[in-house]
This record gives sequence, C-alpha cells and structure tokens, in this order.
Amino acid sequence: MPMQIDDCVITLDGHCAIEEAQPLFDLVRGIEAPIFDVAQAKSLHTAIVQLILASSGKVRGASANPLLSACFRDRELP
Repeated sequence: MPMQIDDCVITLDGHCAIEEAQPLFDLVRGIEAPIFDVAQAKSLHTAIVQLILASSGKVRGASANPLLSACFRDRELP
C-alpha cells in the first residue's frame, strides 16, 4: 500500500492509483486535521488530489512534480 499513517500524518509513497482513493478517504474521515506528506509520491491519481484539496488538511514535503506542487501551494506547511 503506497500510504502509511502515523498519528495525523498520512505519508503517500510511490504511485497512488485510483484504488487508493477509498482507503485514503476512510483514513481522512477519522482525522480532524490531517497532514499529507507527499515528498515521496511519484504520482497521485486525480481523485486523491481532489480528496486532499477537499479535506481540511495541510501538505508537507515538496513534490517533484511541478503540477502537484502548484495544486498544493496554498496547503503547504511552512
């Protein structure tokens, strides 16, 4: 599974396909203020990107993908 959870931090690793969207949604529902660590994510399905953007969470780690970095710019932790 390309995601792991530690307290409120959800780490996304490698290629996160559409099949990961529902398990991620289930995780996010149980966390008040999730932090998504995307530093090791190589690709994220658009459903996962939308889920992150629709949540109240913040994003940690610079993505190597410039498009993903632009999507998460307003959600980045300092």
